[in-house]
Amino acid sequence: MLDLLCRKSSSGDLEVNLARHHLACHEWGRARIALERGLAKGRLSDPEQARMLMRDVCNRLGVRCSKKL
Repeated sequence: MLDLLCRKSSSGDLEVNLARHHLACHEWGRARIALERGLAKGRLSDPEQARMLMRDVCNRLGVRCSKKL
């Protein structure tokens, strides 16, 4: 249900909140996907927080983040 709401939302805030949920469940890959979608959609209420979360997820996964961050 939350995935459907995320797709219909005009901002990326719901995806960032979904990523927080995935982080709490230690689902790093899913968190990264949700953050990528949220950052790509834009119109975030706190874009710097989303970028910090993305850096955290990338560090946990041991992968490099996009240079855009």
